[in-house]
Amino acid sequence: MLRKLLFVSVGILTGCASSGGADFGPDAGAAGDIDMIIRNQTQEVVTAFAWWESGARVRLGDVRPRSTRTFTTSPRSQGVMLSLNVGEGRGSGRPVRPETYVDVSPGDRWEWTINALQGATRAANDITYRRISEGN
Repeated sequence: MLRKLLFVSVGILTGCASSGGADFGPDAGAAGDIDMIIRNQTQEVVTAFAWWESGARVRLGDVRPRSTRTFTTSPRSQGVMLSLNVGEGRGSGRPVRPETYVDVSPGDRWEWTINALQGATRAANDITYRRISEGN
């Protein structure tokens, strides 16, 4: 009986906590989505990921060499950083969690430019970013 009461209490608290601030999370909806425009200036295919401050690393998709691709994703927290896998080297080592994130709001449009891939493992990247338009 005590165990059932504990599960019900946790469920109620979780429901109350998640009902406030519905701007972020996988169910934010199309109106709250953000655009991540990825400009790949390199000679290699990159797989782009949105790494959210909350801990989620969400695959966006592949970007061909010397091309631009726009991805639309639901914000999962207030901060995001672009993370990459390069070429066919997918899975070679564990990705390193970003130390900093850019603050995002639902409806934002961000442009990320991959200027260069450096080092023998192609893991260190020269990436610039800017907010194109501010959302809500």
